[in-house]
Amino acid sequence: MGRFARAFGFFSAVLPTVSAGQLATCPEDLDAIFQPSPEYPSAEEATDYFGRSTRYLHVFVEGSVVVRLTVSASGNVDEVKVIDSTYRLVGRDRDAYEDGYFDEFHPTNVMRAVKRWKFAPVDYSCQMTRVFSWKMED
Repeated sequence: MGRFARAFGFFSAVLPTVSAGQLATCPEDLDAIFQPSPEYPSAEEATDYFGRSTRYLHVFVEGSVVVRLTVSASGNVDEVKVIDSTYRLVGRDRDAYEDGYFDEFHPTNVMRAVKRWKFAPVDYSCQMTRVFSWKMED
């Protein structure tokens, strides 16, 4: 096939070798065209967790979220999967909440932002991992 491709001027890309069912890792220099950052939820967005009380003023959710995203050849994000999420509560009202209460607090915002990301087109679908962290400033 190599001679046939050269003889007729066809271009064939060299794709990374991966196991069946896996996608290649995205190139390190993949250009992001649109990449909004996940934000710490505003008071309005946090009402699902805190209700309409002012408790949100006295609790901060520190933590990190690790996601694996799949970028299509067109540069769109096709899939986002949370592969790890940890947090701890900081502030005077931190003991008012049961373990697990904030499990989806950061992942929800990360997923919403990352699903909107756009990259320059690539030769093949690929995957990358990103880490997002929130920490209370001293």
